[in-house]
Amino acid sequence: DKQAEASFLRVPIVGVISAEPDENVFGLRRASLLDTVDELLTHAGESPAIDGLLLDIDSPGGAVDPSDVIFQRLRRFTADTGKPVVARMNGLAASGGYYVAMGASRILAHPSCLTGSIGVIIQSWNATGLFDKLGLELFTLTSGPNKDLLNPGRPVSKERQAIIQGIVDDAYGAFVAAVVAGRGLDSTRVRALAAGRIYTARQAKALGLIDAVGYEEELLDMLRDVSDSESVRVVEHRTRAPLWDRL
Repeated sequence: DKQAEASFLRVPIVGVISAEPDENVFGLRRASLLDTVDELLTHAGESPAIDGLLLDIDSPGGAVDPSDVIFQRLRRFTADTGKPVVARMNGLAASGGYYVAMGASRILAHPSCLTGSIGVIIQSWNATGLFDKLGLELFTLTSGPNKDLLNPGRPVSKERQAIIQGIVDDAYGAFVAAVVAGRGLDSTRVRALAAGRIYTARQAKALGLIDAVGYEEELLDMLRDVSDSESVRVVEHRTRAPLWDRL
């Protein structure tokens, strides 16, 4: 409805969450997801025609840092502008995809959506057994004993396991804190739910991880509610596509 009382700017969070620029087959780069979100938040904050954000998520997650940065910037956007942020989860909003949704005041998920996966993972190959069988040795020079923590050619000592586990635990604590802030749940409750498993949309709603399950009509009702408007619309901010994209 072009005469809608309130307009929400769509902010797509699609695919793997990363701070790295996209690169096409010709080696030409486009703005990263993080840069794109920054541009949209700046536009929405400065434009009086924009009354709020619709965070449109379809993502399996990604890197910890950009997920946390997007969450923090969404929280700051609401605090600075007073404009509401609503998240819609489409087919998948897991791990980092759920993390960024914590920057929204209300969350709706499609009935077929899979979400949750609240946790952090670091993994690497360890090929010492294979190297021994083949008579190979990975020779590495480092400036310190733990510089090559995930070296696939060395056994992982208990000391190194403790270092890596400490990194995982710290990032996990930040994720839990984001869910506590975003959903208003007790940290003990969140940790009980944050065992890394995924949930269906209906399971997530029953657990308090989202607010509603539905489709477009339910989403529009939610947008009307948070903006206290009888009519709303969702708009997109588009820039001219580079020549190589048009080709």
